[in-house]
Amino acid sequence: MKRILIIGGAVLALLAAAVFIVPQLIPAEVYRAKIEEEASKALGRPVKVGTVSVGIFPRIEAKAAASTIDNPDGFGDAPFASMKELRAAVKLWPLLFQKVEIEEFVLVEPNIALVQLADGRNNWTFEIPGAKPAEPTQPGGEFAGSLGDVRIENGQVSYDDRKTGTVHKIAKLNLNAN
Repeated sequence: MKRILIIGGAVLALLAAAVFIVPQLIPAEVYRAKIEEEASKALGRPVKVGTVSVGIFPRIEAKAAASTIDNPDGFGDAPFASMKELRAAVKLWPLLFQKVEIEEFVLVEPNIALVQLADGRNNWTFEIPGAKPAEPTQPGGEFAGSLGDVRIENGQVSYDDRKTGTVHKIAKLNLNAN
């Protein structure tokens, strides 16, 4: 019995060490490049992500520095959206039971520039190449989730209506939903 406890303890110690060490072995550039690729594909326009850091224990968390989403063609060189930092964290333990508990989702100093051209086109409608309308899915197993601390810190949103020639801005926007 003592031998089983020692082996079990050693296995747990190795698992705990792996949880702390493995994320440090994978270069942050790997995360950054994959996030940029998938986000650009999902949005149908270039996404650039700054330095990324990832943690696994006691929660799965990611931080991305200075990130941008480009405007579509015809809307100028300024980005559609940019932010100083994005932080997101999901509780680890509930994931094992198919429950997503988002503990934190924070946009730090986001700047969102909404533009409507005189011809009616806008930059907030994402036209994703090859995307089809979603089809109804078959009901599956239960999947639960919850949303914790969601914030925008010191944000700015502008709306440039080029049809009427008006620009509206909201500055120092702080939102908190938890």
